[in-house]
Amino acid sequence: MDEISKKTNSAGLSQSSPVIAISASPIYLEWCDAISDNSRWMSIEDARQWGENEDWVIKQVCFLLDEKDEYLLLASRINPHSVTEDSLRVDGLLKLPKTWVRKRIDLAAAMASCPS
Repeated sequence: MDEISKKTNSAGLSQSSPVIAISASPIYLEWCDAISDNSRWMSIEDARQWGENEDWVIKQVCFLLDEKDEYLLLASRINPHSVTEDSLRVDGLLKLPKTWVRKRIDLAAAMASCPS
């Protein structure tokens, strides 16, 4: 973690930042989430129509931290500026059951296959 890369910020000023190997893969997911109505009385027919019309698919880009047989462990943010001796800091954690996932794209692999 001693390596330093030179970057240019939006103001055109040079800034140094550590080169960090992130052990988290960026992925795109589409998954079904449980939803509920705003607690109001309605007819059974209206309830059925609500169930047919409501969209419950979440579309998300995140970082895959860990994968088990039953679930994915995801982070919405990684802070490369909070490097400690042992690891980066992550935030926005989500433990998502794999059975809820409808679509999955490994963004690192997808970007690697794009022409330069």
